[in-house]
Amino acid sequence: MSEQKDEYYINAFRRQDRKALVEVYEKYYSGIDKWICNNGGNKEDAKDIFQETMVTLYKLANKPDYICTNFKALLWGISTKQWLKELRRRKKSLKVDTPADVLEYTDNKNIIEAINEQTKLSLFWEHLARLDEKCRELLGHYFDDLPHERIAEIMGYTYEFARTKRARCKKKLLKSIQQDRLFKELGDS
Repeated sequence: MSEQKDEYYINAFRRQDRKALVEVYEKYYSGIDKWICNNGGNKEDAKDIFQETMVTLYKLANKPDYICTNFKALLWGISTKQWLKELRRRKKSLKVDTPADVLEYTDNKNIIEAINEQTKLSLFWEHLARLDEKCRELLGHYFDDLPHERIAEIMGYTYEFARTKRARCKKKLLKSIQQDRLFKELGDS
């Protein structure tokens, strides 16, 4: 998605542009719905989570000077965080008394593990999008398994500088993710 489209959607929330908000719904709701239904939820859960996500996006968009660099990652990140929180709430309310309850608890535990992995991936993309453009480009080449020499050539760096810059960008990304409150919560689950 282009930078203009990312800002277009955030500005749509600021302006309360119904047409653009309907476009967000049409473009992203079905994916969120399918993902939630495949991860222990139902259609009603998906509607609730998407509505909560839209409210959160509205609040974010109306923060002074808020800039969105990756709307899709932001929307998915918020949705997965909301769903994870809901599953945790449900998990706490489970009572393990009978074999049927034990089976249900085990299934929910597996679902939570899967959602934790998806949430970690969403966190990765969200924090990657927050890095400066040069770091994103450099790490993108690195993730594409390009040799260091080729990355240096593409970026216009020396071989040594490309390696150093990659290490700095990677360290910055990891530090950003590890400082995220949700990442810390995932470690506790």
